[in-house]
Amino acid sequence: MMQVGPTYTTNTNVGVYRYLNEAVNQALTWNYQRIVILEGEYEVNGAIILDYTNGSTNSLARGRITIEGEGFGTRITNATTYTTGNIFEVRSYYNTTKNLSILSENNNTCLALTTANSTVDVRNNIFENLYIGHKAMNGGTLAPNASLVSNSDASPLDSNPIRVGVYLESSIKQIGYNRFHNIHFFSVDKGIVLTGGNRVHDNIFENFSFENTLVGVDFLSNVNTTDNIFNNLTIQATSYTKNLIRNINGRHNSFMSCNFNDWNSLTAFTPVQNNHSFITITSGAEHTTVQNSEVGRGTVFYLTDGGKYTQLINNYGGNSDVTYRLGNDTSGNASAISKVEVLGEFVSSHDGKNQIYAKNGRTIIGNINPNLLTQINTQDPNTDYKLIVNGKVRVRNEVYVKEAGLTWPDYVFANDYKLMPLQQVAQHIQEKGHLPNMPSATEVEKEGIAVGDIIKRNKKKLKN
Repeated sequence: MMQVGPTYTTNTNVGVYRYLNEAVNQALTWNYQRIVILEGEYEVNGAIILDYTNGSTNSLARGRITIEGEGFGTRITNATTYTTGNIFEVRSYYNTTKNLSILSENNNTCLALTTANSTVDVRNNIFENLYIGHKAMNGGTLAPNASLVSNSDASPLDSNPIRVGVYLESSIKQIGYNRFHNIHFFSVDKGIVLTGGNRVHDNIFENFSFENTLVGVDFLSNVNTTDNIFNNLTIQATSYTKNLIRNINGRHNSFMSCNFNDWNSLTAFTPVQNNHSFITITSGAEHTTVQNSEVGRGTVFYLTDGGKYTQLINNYGGNSDVTYRLGNDTSGNASAISKVEVLGEFVSSHDGKNQIYAKNGRTIIGNINPNLLTQINTQDPNTDYKLIVNGKVRVRNEVYVKEAGLTWPDYVFANDYKLMPLQQVAQHIQEKGHLPNMPSATEVEKEGIAVGDIIKRNKKKLKN
C-alpha cells in the first residue's frame, strides 16, 4: 500500500509531484496496487489511468488496482490548464475506486470507463462511495448551477462542451459486470452517459442521487445495452430540467425505484420544464422493466414509451401493465394469480375477448363469442366445432352429451311405427356392407362419430 498526501503533490517541495496523476502513475510503476489518498485538495493535469502496473504492457501486470480516499474530504479536481479530458480513466478489470470526491471545474468528465485505448473488455470494476460533480460543493467560486444553466441556455444539451459525471464508452471492447454503488452527482449536465457500438451489459447502478442535473442517465443513440440494472435512483426536482433517464434503448434493461426526492417542489424551479418526461424509452428498446417508480404522479409527463414489450410493475398511481402483474388476489389488483407453477414455456394472449376464467372451482376456456372456437394441440381450420382436441381425452365418472334437437327413439314403440322388413335389411347389408341408418367404416374413419347421434341410433336398433 502507498499513501499519497497533499505534500506529495505540490511543486513547493523538491522531489515531489505537482499533480496527483503523476504521483499515482509513479506508484503504479513501483508495483503498488493499493493507493490510499489522504484527505485534502488535489489537482490533475491528465487522467489517472487504471490499466497497468510496472509501467509495462505485460498482461500479467494489468488491472487489480485500488484507489481509495479517506472520504469526501479527499477532493480531486482538474488543473486550470486541463479543461476537457477525463479525471479518472478505467481501461481494464478488477479495479476499485472508492471513498473520494471527483470534481470538474470546467468541462472534464469525472470518471470514464473507456475502450478507445484498451485491448480488453472493461469489466468487473467497483466504484462506490463517490461524490461526483462541481468544486462549488467545496467552497469554489462558481454558483451551484451557473455552468449548468449557461451550457443549457447557450446550446442544445448534447452539444460540447458539457460536464459529464460517469462516461461508459464501448467503441472497441465491451463494458460489463461493473458495479456502481452509492454515488452522489452534483451540478453536472449529465450524470451517466452510455455510448458505443459494443455491448454495455450486466452492469449494476444503485443508490444514485442527482442534484442540479439536466439528465441523470443518458443512453446515446449508438449504444448497445443489455441486462443492465438501475436501482434506487433519485433526482432533486427543484433542480431537474430534462429527464432522470433519457432515451432508453437496448434489451432487458431494468429500472427500479426511480423517484423524485422532492417531487412536490417541481414548480419551485425556474424555468420549469413540464414538457419533459421523467423517463423516456425509444423504439430501439425491448423488454424494458420499470418497477416501483414514480411514473404516474404530478403534472409532468412521467413516462414516454416508444419501445416494445415494456413491463411496468407496481409503479405509483397504478401505472402497471397487467399482462405481467402477478400476485395474490386482493382488493384493487388489476389482475391476480394466487399460485402459479409453470414447467416449460407459458404463453398468454388477451384481446379483450379470448380469455381463461377460473373462479370458485369453475374454469371457462375460450371466447364468449359463439362464433369462435378453442383448439388443443392442433390448428384445425374446421370452424364447425367449438372445441377440437388432437389426442386422447380421459374422463373419470361420467360424460354428458346434450345435443340440440336430439329426439330419443321411443317413437319405435308407437302403434303406427313400421319396422323395416328383414328382407330389406338383408338386401341393404349385402349392397352397402353395413346396417341401415348406421355409418359405414369408411364414414367413421373419415368423419368420426357424433356420440349423441350414435347412441340414439343404437338405442333405436335395440328397440327394433
